[in-house]
Amino acid sequence: MDSVLHGIYNNYELYKEKGFRERYYTHREMIERLTQYENNGLFSISTAGFSVEGRELKLIKTGSGSTKVFMWAQMHGDEPTANSALFDLLNFLSHPLEGEKLRDLILSNISLWLMPMVNPDGAERFKRENALKKDLNRDARELSMPESRALMGAFKSISPHFAFNLHDQGRAHAVGRTGRSATISFLAPPPDSSGSTPKNRFAAIQLISSLISVLGEVIPNNIGRYSDDYEPRAFGDSFQAMGAATILVESGGWQFDLLRTFQRRLNFLLFIAGLQSIATEEYKEWGRALYNSLPKNRKLLYDAFIPGEGENGEKKNIGLILKEEVNRRTREVGYKWKVKASGKLNGRAGYKEFNSDNMPQPGTYFDPKLPV
Repeated sequence: MDSVLHGIYNNYELYKEKGFRERYYTHREMIERLTQYENNGLFSISTAGFSVEGRELKLIKTGSGSTKVFMWAQMHGDEPTANSALFDLLNFLSHPLEGEKLRDLILSNISLWLMPMVNPDGAERFKRENALKKDLNRDARELSMPESRALMGAFKSISPHFAFNLHDQGRAHAVGRTGRSATISFLAPPPDSSGSTPKNRFAAIQLISSLISVLGEVIPNNIGRYSDDYEPRAFGDSFQAMGAATILVESGGWQFDLLRTFQRRLNFLLFIAGLQSIATEEYKEWGRALYNSLPKNRKLLYDAFIPGEGENGEKKNIGLILKEEVNRRTREVGYKWKVKASGKLNGRAGYKEFNSDNMPQPGTYFDPKLPV
């Protein structure tokens, strides 16, 4: 990480969009934050389409460079981390402070499009699916939903060279069998069932390798690789097949930061680092070795792990998770302890290990103000 990028990361709070709740907010709240850019000459804001319930899907364009980059977020309504970070990025681009030269480099070499909150109806309900209970990321072929058609339409009209597919993943995901959380996971999705690597996919692998080198200075042991099973109904796989160098970014768990504030900051960092790498073509210096070295994600983590013994000396371990509960009226989020599994649980681990005397009690609420 160079000194400029390091300084931007260290001064993240100066760029952070503070108008959002830390976890869940509505489409209306997002549109209110977007209005501050309407009269800023750096940005052009248009409507790409409408959701099932008539909410506008916005497309923000900035930059004048020849390389076209497209980022979209929150196509699953309960995955807001990267969506918030896109607004942190907008703040950096409009008020770069000590990063002005880097901002100017990015905008002179890149034309950037952002499509936040692709699934506003799902965001309204804090649900993965849209208002008609459709997983939009399984609709890239049928395009049965208006949100899917808007996303595909934006992609085709832009014809980007690079595409960022931004998601959240569950806290259960670990970096391989290490017992460490997969805080950020990457994937250059395959364009076909044979897993071929055309030039654009290789460019995505190179870009991810560049990002690993940056994030590795912050979370060296918490970067994983998402499953590369081909899914033709998914937009990332489809956009890769259509020629864009497409990368998937999944924000997972980090300690007991349940609001994912740290992960949001990491997204902000990787957005700027990625744009810098594309603008300077630094990514071309990388091969595939670093990408291939990433352990694949495995669902092996519980929030709490309690080792124990049952009858005949056999292991009887307990794995507890924190179940998220959202008050739709107040937008307040609570987390209740719940037993997820018990038994041998071989190869499993927890964000924290307890003994039977001090273990969290199922049915009680986690208090983020207290030490875990």
